[in-house]
Amino acid sequence: MVNKNGEIRNLQRRLEKILRGLKRVAVAFSGGLDSTYLLAVAQRVLGENVIAYTAVSSVFPPAETERARQLAKTLNITQVTFEVNHLVIPGFVKNGRDRCYVCKKNLMTIFRQRMHVDKVSYLLHGENVDDQNDDRPGSLAAAEAGALAPLVQAGLGKDAIRRLSREMNLETWNLPSMACLASRVPFHRAITEKALGQIAQAESVLQELGFSVCRVRHHGEVARIEVAAAEIEGLVTAEKRAFITAAFAEIGFTYVAVDLQGYETGSMNRQTSDRSR
Repeated sequence: MVNKNGEIRNLQRRLEKILRGLKRVAVAFSGGLDSTYLLAVAQRVLGENVIAYTAVSSVFPPAETERARQLAKTLNITQVTFEVNHLVIPGFVKNGRDRCYVCKKNLMTIFRQRMHVDKVSYLLHGENVDDQNDDRPGSLAAAEAGALAPLVQAGLGKDAIRRLSREMNLETWNLPSMACLASRVPFHRAITEKALGQIAQAESVLQELGFSVCRVRHHGEVARIEVAAAEIEGLVTAEKRAFITAAFAEIGFTYVAVDLQGYETGSMNRQTSDRSR
């Protein structure tokens, strides 16, 4: 363990060296594990020469947006927020497999337009080496926009980031993976304000019941719940079934289903057809 910890700290030192050479940066900041860690280390190295850029949109759960605001305040970092209406972007609303690319390209464009105002030379985002093992069109958009991924450059993966975040007393060290609400809608089914609101409300119900890792996939009248496989048994007790069914009915779902495979990042990629379901 000593050697492992030493190796991880060496990766952080490598990250600090990379950041030190950038002088003044803006960090695309969502309030998640990776961007919070990157922002905190950047501040440690660059001090006031770090700015957080945060998008505010109906595609992001309100609790996550508020967390990002509170974290920036706690870290004493200047934060610039951008009100973004994703539902006026045709390539996003139609929800093809390039949705994440379209979204990230739009955000990177907005951020870059602001950089000259803040006299920022580099835009950073929180991609880590483990993200490269997944299908992430958004990473391509970020690279095309010239955004840097210092966590990748330093060789930092999720486990290392969690350990180092804990050492830095960052409250996000054990935060579950985050993804925008649009990722709960099957590909090629149009993204609507109504669907996003229903998803946010339904997931809030589950979180209040203690399911911190959960997703509500939106299939029209059907809500498909994903929780960790080990928590499925606790989800389907008679009491919880009755409560969830009633709450989801108020939200607008006619049927409620539980995915027996449990929570899985990117589960919508199981789709083999281009037709919406």
